[in-house]
Amino acid sequence: MNKLKIIIATVTFLSISVLAQSTDVTKEPGYVDFGDFTAFENSTKVTEVILDEDLLSVLATMSDVDDPNIMSILNGIKLVKANVYEISDDNKDQLKKRINEIDTKLSNTKWKRIVKQKAKTK
Repeated sequence: MNKLKIIIATVTFLSISVLAQSTDVTKEPGYVDFGDFTAFENSTKVTEVILDEDLLSVLATMSDVDDPNIMSILNGIKLVKANVYEISDDNKDQLKKRINEIDTKLSNTKWKRIVKQKAKTK
């Protein structure tokens, strides 16, 4: 229980300190701007997750991984941002087009694809 209180206090403190920082992650190597997705924000289900450098650093410190290479990678991550939108018949084609544009942009900038999945829908 005390560990949970410490974690909550740490996350709260870090959240406050993040607001005081003005690190511009857009200038970091590896930063990708996926463009404007505001058209999808009107979906009935929208989830946004933002993990900034300070929170990621705390999570890396709390990790039980002993591999220095993995810890170096974890400590080097500056920002993870994920947005999840509900896909409907109304926005499906627009979303496919946007994903293809992003895929082309990343391929043209020599990003290496790690995973790609394609499945036929019924």
